[in-house]
Amino acid sequence: MNSGQIRQNPRARVAASQLPQLTFESWRSLLDACGHKPSRKHVHGLRVATLRLQAQLDSAPGTHSVAQAARRWNKSAEKLRESLSAVRETDVYRAKLSGLCGTLAPPEGYAPRSSRISLRQIEELDEWLARERKIASKKLIADLKHRQGRLDRLSVELESAQALGHSLIPVSSPSGVFKMFADVVAEFPKLDVDCLHDFRKRMKNVRYLAELFASTDPQAGRMAESLKSMQGVVGEWHDWEELAQLASRKLRKRRKDGALTELLETLAEESLEKALEYCRSQAAELLVQVANIAAPLRLVAAKPPVRSLDPVTMMEERRLA
Repeated sequence: MNSGQIRQNPRARVAASQLPQLTFESWRSLLDACGHKPSRKHVHGLRVATLRLQAQLDSAPGTHSVAQAARRWNKSAEKLRESLSAVRETDVYRAKLSGLCGTLAPPEGYAPRSSRISLRQIEELDEWLARERKIASKKLIADLKHRQGRLDRLSVELESAQALGHSLIPVSSPSGVFKMFADVVAEFPKLDVDCLHDFRKRMKNVRYLAELFASTDPQAGRMAESLKSMQGVVGEWHDWEELAQLASRKLRKRRKDGALTELLETLAEESLEKALEYCRSQAAELLVQVANIAAPLRLVAAKPPVRSLDPVTMMEERRLA
């Protein structure tokens, strides 16, 4: 039925030789900008740049000195990401609540009681998140002030390591990335809620590596775009899920009506079904396209995704179920 062999691109060797060398210059610029003003743009940019560098370093064959330098930098980068994530989460949650307000608040006329309650609770939760954002930003600035010198020094050390240009090429060709993708899918033959977030994190690394070859290999470019869209739908579910849990904790302490929590849980459930359906179908298609491997039966969804409803209708239907 299929050979199970990764398709070889005849331009692979040329494409690999044309890859740009990995540099930390833009990353250090973001590090400096974030230390002065941890805006949403700076925090997101530094976090993504750090993730990209880690994905490449984790996959890079290299000399012993390069490997040691990479481990030291990665260890500090992990701590940096923790500080960045604390700020990023408040930005993401506030953006989602803002969008939800626009859906719940009618331009004119009557608003259901559940919507009015949810809107009041959104305002209360957003005020708390705004305060948390300020606290997390101050901690991030202090953390960067403490760590930036070491991070700069480690990145320069890594750049100066012997044979850097060769050792930071993570794979020899796009076919190496395709094999990585097939290996990751094999780790998750039964894609469900218990492993979906881990699946997203593993696919994120593959995507960053595929993007290295996107300009020279169209198939790698298409794969990177597909993986990016898969990340998006899973990230949407994960953000709603985390926000629902946060709202439940905060509102329960104040003995509030559970209208907002129930709405967020409904949105999380719908997003989960969509994410599972989309990732199953996309992973199956990519396996055939890049590796000529048929997807395991368990990777194929057994039912269609939940139909999309507006938040108010979803909550009312759930109450009546």
